Amino acid sequence: MLTERPFYGASIDIGGRRSPFRGTLYWFDQRAAGGFIDRQSVGLETRVLLPRFNAFTIIDYDVHFGELNLGLTTLNYTFPDTANLSLTLDYRQSPLLTANNALSGQIFADTLLPVPDLRGLRPFFTDEEIYQLARDRTYVAKSLTLSYSRPVVDHLQANFDVTVTDTGGTPGTPASSGTLEVLPIPATGTEYYYGAQLIGTGLFWDNDIYILSGRYSDTQRNTSYTADFNARIPLTSNFRLSPRLRYGQRQSKLIDSTFSQFQPTLRINYYPMRNMELEVEVGANVSHQSDTVNNLTSTFDETGLLLSLGYRIDFR
Repeated sequence: MLTERPFYGASIDIGGRRSPFRGTLYWFDQRAAGGFIDRQSVGLETRVLLPRFNAFTIIDYDVHFGELNLGLTTLNYTFPDTANLSLTLDYRQSPLLTANNALSGQIFADTLLPVPDLRGLRPFFTDEEIYQLARDRTYVAKSLTLSYSRPVVDHLQANFDVTVTDTGGTPGTPASSGTLEVLPIPATGTEYYYGAQLIGTGLFWDNDIYILSGRYSDTQRNTSYTADFNARIPLTSNFRLSPRLRYGQRQSKLIDSTFSQFQPTLRINYYPMRNMELEVEVGANVSHQSDTVNNLTSTFDETGLLLSLGYRIDFR
């Protein structure tokens, strides 16, 4: 129940409303059933707003667990030619580190029911062991994203982004005299994601949009890429076409397996009146999978068709 997790907090604001620098310093204290310290943290939020540069930072440190719970920084700079460069650094405990994380996966051996609150762990663990269980069931997720966008020519813009992630794992917990074993969660390790977009607006009609994009990922389990083209074409004030073509391929690093998928779709929107809309969408999904085991290759092909009809009316 919510009454079993009371909390209080306090904060101090730094900087005036028109100041380019503003910040907030806060304290947060939350308790759990049985008198446990669920979360006890001190944090700082800062914001910097300048004509071409802005930044945001939040730091949350749990003084009870002695762990950094969250560290997030976003930097953004706009060049004189309107090009934009941004950087985001993210470090966080996942889920947010609290004593109640110790309950994750904890099941009574005799009834196979989950342990309802931390008091149910006391017959099997000391309080310090319960706090350690909370640490063990919380993993660290880190990421870095760098993105850059700039106009190429009139009505055409290019976007690029790179993301690197590193997600940790959690150790298992052996079975106790009254609870079942909690299995470990392996770390995913460092993974890489790359993306590029070319966006055109107003090329042939007023308010038309064309997006050509590609993405490539290199993870611990797979390498994959996708190519995607979609558009929104207002032929008249009453008709709009939205075609899309998407192709993707995934190659496993664990086994000799390849999966590819092609998805063409076309959506038609018709507006007979200002408050009415008719929508028709047709498409297909064509996939192919190839697996090789002991020099024997098996393939699987599948084709699906899509037809969607919709009608909307606004009664406002």
